[in-house]
Amino acid sequence: MKKLHNFNEVFDGQAVFRKVLEAMSNPGRIVSIAEYAGKMHGNQQVFLALAMALLDNEVSFYTCGYGELANNISLLTLSKEASLEEADFIFWERKEDLDKVFSRAKCGTLGDPQKSATIIMKAEEHFSKAWKIYGPGINGT
Repeated sequence: MKKLHNFNEVFDGQAVFRKVLEAMSNPGRIVSIAEYAGKMHGNQQVFLALAMALLDNEVSFYTCGYGELANNISLLTLSKEASLEEADFIFWERKEDLDKVFSRAKCGTLGDPQKSATIIMKAEEHFSKAWKIYGPGINGT
């Protein structure tokens, strides 16, 4: 049987997860998972590598209209696709307006932040403009 992906679910999945933790623990820090994403097959390698590290059958996701990506994520992670308003993870790449995604995504509270959606953006082309970030974990802006 021929393998479609060379991504090791245990070792590569853990390495991607550590990179995600590093990025989320240090808001604004840029990390690369290109080495691991390159082991996935298809056009959405980065999203698939992140899905392999973060999703399972207990969470839901939304792909902003990317049907092939949704099918691949479901097959690889056993996660279920949900609406934008109900998804735990949102994979965004310019198909829908980002303002719409932010305004309709699940929003937790200070007491229950785990009820928020995690938005994963493919931002290669967005590095040409400055982003202003603020909030918990960021000293100022």
